[in-house]
Amino acid sequence: MTTASRDRHAEYLISLWHRIAQQAEDAAPLHQGLWPHPEVTPEVTPEALATALPLAATRWLASHADPSSRPLALRVMATFGNALQQGDLGHGAAQIELAIATYNWVLSELSSATSPIDWATTLNNLATAYRHRPMGNPADNLEQAIKLYQQALAVPSPTTRPVSLTGLAAAYRDRIYGDPSDNLDRAIATYEQALSAISPHALPAAWAMVNQHLAAAYGDRQRGDRQHNVEAAIQTYQQTYQRT
Repeated sequence: MTTASRDRHAEYLISLWHRIAQQAEDAAPLHQGLWPHPEVTPEVTPEALATALPLAATRWLASHADPSSRPLALRVMATFGNALQQGDLGHGAAQIELAIATYNWVLSELSSATSPIDWATTLNNLATAYRHRPMGNPADNLEQAIKLYQQALAVPSPTTRPVSLTGLAAAYRDRIYGDPSDNLDRAIATYEQALSAISPHALPAAWAMVNQHLAAAYGDRQRGDRQHNVEAAIQTYQQTYQRT
């Protein structure tokens, strides 16, 4: 990529971030046409934007050097990463790679001491990106996700902890390395921790989702008494439907 091309892509990224900021950190604008159509702007791709990301981030953060505006600037970048990860923008695996690069840049500007919630939230999002990453070694991606979720758990926040535990449990369940029975038992224990961190009254949908995953894990469990595992699965499903 030439210097001029990198500069154009950096300015394009900055324009996206400005528009996200104007939408109160809502990722929706990216899903409503902010991302260029390949027939209109074929050179703007996630790969090209990833190359321009360091330049764009440096300029973007330099323009938000004031302590009062910098946290918002970083949240806007993280929101951009979320949109890449969650939206079907037509670029597949390359979107996830750009999201990962964006989250890593945001994390380089945060610390658990000064911005614990933003730090843990970004770690959770990065972990989820690795958990669903199409590129790279799937087993290694899951190990990285597990490591990141565990790091996020260092922040004892009721906002981020349930997300960390739920994601960690899912990563354990899908884990390729290690003994499958051990991994499933870790998943069950972590789902149970997640349930203890989620109020069924305040977050009924999240509570029900975790309960369903826990029931499914009990149903798949081969270790221990099979009948006991099946009964545990049935009881957990019943608890879910009694509250929903």
